[in-house]
Amino acid sequence: AGDDYPWDPHTYVASRWPKALNAMAGAFFFTLFLTLFNYWAFIIKGPLPVQIIVALFDLLLLLVWRETVRRVRHALKYGHSAILFSRFPYRVGAPVVLTWRPPTGMTQIESGTFVLRCVAEWWESAGQGDNSSSHMVHEQRWAGTWHADTPLSIRQAMPILVDFDVPADLPGTSLAAAQPIFWEFEVRLRVSGVDFHETYLVPVYASEATRAPS
Repeated sequence: AGDDYPWDPHTYVASRWPKALNAMAGAFFFTLFLTLFNYWAFIIKGPLPVQIIVALFDLLLLLVWRETVRRVRHALKYGHSAILFSRFPYRVGAPVVLTWRPPTGMTQIESGTFVLRCVAEWWESAGQGDNSSSHMVHEQRWAGTWHADTPLSIRQAMPILVDFDVPADLPGTSLAAAQPIFWEFEVRLRVSGVDFHETYLVPVYASEATRAPS
């Protein structure tokens, strides 16, 4: 178990910086692209329809930069966080105990939830011919929730221990299957200034007794 993903058997680390850097690259490219059209529309004084269309794209660019700034703020405040595994892998039908290590920029939690869930994933198609389309479907098979209802002060990188009782009749992780199954741990917290939301993969596999023979 565990050979369908390059797991670190001790931890799963999540970083905000890849998404922030991708957003910055996209925003810079979009800005450069629109600069040429803004020059044509407003400096050379292009036709009015062109000016209107470019102005609408400029408004879209503002939204893109707003989202980019939000992601950079999150990365600066909550650059890295992680969960530590008490065992590897976990098995359905056995307790899943996780240690969440918050980012160093977090000092106070007002409230929030910690959710472990089993998710099935597949593609669904609709329509025919030129009108056909496909979309990804995620179905929650099970979820366990741990609530933080009172304010909690956090010392630097202070770990928080959460545990879940996982039923034995649930499917285990199968990321390489035609219809993948995965387990994720979601942390959603109300924090002063910038709220925190992150998702981590968890290695929960079928029990040894129910694994199909190879």
